[in-house]
Amino acid sequence: MNRTRRDEMRKNAEARKAQARAYVHSGEYARRKAAAEAALRTHNERTSIASHIGEGDTFLSIVKERSPVLVVPELVPILHVVASQPHVRSVSEWVPRAKGRTGRLVSLFEHLFATVPVPNVVWGGLFDAHQLLPPLVVWLASGGSFFQYAKARLPIPLTRKAAHVTLTLRSETSLLRAMRKAQVLALGSEARRTTANAVLAHTWAASVHAASMHAPEKETFFASFLEWLAARDHRHEDIAVMLDYAADRYTQNEKLSMKGRTVDAFLRDARAWHVELSKMRMVRQSYFRPSGFKPFVTVKNDSAGERTVWRVEEILDAKSLFEEGRRMGHCVYSYGGAVQSGMTSIWIVTMEDGKGPTGRWAMLTIEVRNQTRSIVQARGRFNRMPTNDERTILARFAAQNGLTVAV
Repeated sequence: MNRTRRDEMRKNAEARKAQARAYVHSGEYARRKAAAEAALRTHNERTSIASHIGEGDTFLSIVKERSPVLVVPELVPILHVVASQPHVRSVSEWVPRAKGRTGRLVSLFEHLFATVPVPNVVWGGLFDAHQLLPPLVVWLASGGSFFQYAKARLPIPLTRKAAHVTLTLRSETSLLRAMRKAQVLALGSEARRTTANAVLAHTWAASVHAASMHAPEKETFFASFLEWLAARDHRHEDIAVMLDYAADRYTQNEKLSMKGRTVDAFLRDARAWHVELSKMRMVRQSYFRPSGFKPFVTVKNDSAGERTVWRVEEILDAKSLFEEGRRMGHCVYSYGGAVQSGMTSIWIVTMEDGKGPTGRWAMLTIEVRNQTRSIVQARGRFNRMPTNDERTILARFAAQNGLTVAV
């Protein structure tokens, strides 16, 4: 084989390798991989359902016979949790008395556990991914005291008022999220509860720090921080960065106290910490597993004939996450651990109008809580809130993926 032929073959091989590398790092590869994994996961879950019923899982068999709509892959883990808890009535005596999946689920829960009326937010504890909550649901459904249970068994320090407020948040579908909101809403006067503290409660409940229960010492610190912030004037857009900074400082010093601190000084330190975080150059070249949700794109033409393209795309590597935080002036890079664990996915909203140096503008950073399928944060540059146009894009992206918008 002559040299010219060998050189040609080598160049072709290098071109194929370059093309393969480019495809691996492209959005199309990630989308196809996520779709394949989702299809395989659904197949395995359906096979698992069939095997459980075939091997004599009486509980699932009865539920499927009475209401087949409940025995689906996404609900089977919840039904296993339900089956493992002590029942006051036998599942064999259950007769569905509602229409729709949600109504029948509540009907099943009430039949198995309830001896007193309870708000629907209580049943949300069966869906929260924490082992301490299903027993709490059973306790409340049997008429037990929320405050006494929390005091004896939960790491979250709930006052009597916070326990009461939790059960009044009837629009919440997560018991843990309702407890987090109640931690703040129970502070101070009724007037503050309906104004500034409502924003603080929502921001705290939507944060990655409130998505799970921590050690009692850390929960006590968070409670003291929330009490400190609720008693002081602050801007709504500064809450998230102060919360992230407080969590980071606590990991460095578990004896951290908010006593004697002012909001201005703490916020100044928080912003300085964020600047240092943004200056990090040693970013791990790790890649994140796709969440499985679909990216969104839409084209708008206004009355003047100008064309804009809106895109919502997932961040799938640590470097891009770091660059997003630096570009937008917020601390999204500190959420890297939650993204890597699969609890959260981070998305960016961009708008292309052909103007400026690149014709493409970074508009929002979105946090999606994967398990609860909800958009819990959406912030623009320097933590500004979304505009009306951006909220429309959020709503359409959420509708495409079956997400709720809790922003």
